[in-house]
Amino acid sequence: MSYGLCICSKCGHEVHQGSRPNPSRMDGRELYWFHCDDKKTICDGGHAIYPQEVSQVKGKFCGADDYWGPIPKRRLRR
Repeated sequence: MSYGLCICSKCGHEVHQGSRPNPSRMDGRELYWFHCDDKKTICDGGHAIYPQEVSQVKGKFCGADDYWGPIPKRRLRR
């Protein structure tokens, strides 16, 4: 899992890591990276990187992996 803001090395949009079923693996799951704003898998040939400058970040900011980012509403419920 990533910690902090990660972006796609090809397009600069924020990415997150998820898991999906894969019966060929021993645990039945595989990890993959996807774009936060449209939920599509990371660009072909791209990989997750930490941005070095604000100008590298494109698209809508989500911040779900950011330690100081927004807390999901489900965590606020009691």
